[in-house]
Amino acid sequence: MDVGWRDPKELEIEAEIVIADYCNKVKPIKDPPIPIENIIEALFGLQLEIDELNGGNLNRDIFGCLYMDEGKIVVDTELQNQEGRYNFTCAHEVGHWALHKNLYLQNRMQIPLFQEEKKPSIVCRESQKKKNIEFQANYFASALLMPKEMVKSILKQRKKNDFTETFTDETLKFWGMNKEEYCRMVASIYNNQFGVSVQAMQIRLEQIGYLKQEVSRVLI
Repeated sequence: MDVGWRDPKELEIEAEIVIADYCNKVKPIKDPPIPIENIIEALFGLQLEIDELNGGNLNRDIFGCLYMDEGKIVVDTELQNQEGRYNFTCAHEVGHWALHKNLYLQNRMQIPLFQEEKKPSIVCRESQKKKNIEFQANYFASALLMPKEMVKSILKQRKKNDFTETFTDETLKFWGMNKEEYCRMVASIYNNQFGVSVQAMQIRLEQIGYLKQEVSRVLI
């Protein structure tokens, strides 16, 4: 299914709407982590299953899929013991449901009414993550699991931490790290609190304007 480009700000708003709906209809969310399984089942009424999606292939490419007509999300068994990737995959599939369900329904007439085997409407492959549809679901998942204002609040609470969200060449030199190492170190302070991977936390901090390298000021 092909989709056009959408401004990340719109995707941010879509995620905020889902959180607001959950808080109003199910239960308020005061602190992270975001209850993604409950959002799937209690808010959207979707079925969540764990299954083998890669046929035993060690080069795993499929992490999740969505059955639109059945209202079912399936996550690969490999992710059961990887909390961060599991939560992100669940949120990613919710993104497809929230963002792309109407488009799927519009194109539904092009799909045969009777199929020998029910196939997923959307299969999420790592190899296709640069496609618009996958970028949108990824950005939505990031915004859903790490809401901007909640992240800012947590950062403010932990502001006295030795590692800061803005840094200079001198900062990197002091800690003996390159830029990537430093960013991962800062992200690792917060990722467990949000139930995501270090990589996902790093990307989110960068999305909302943190983890910025400032130009060193040299006094003459």
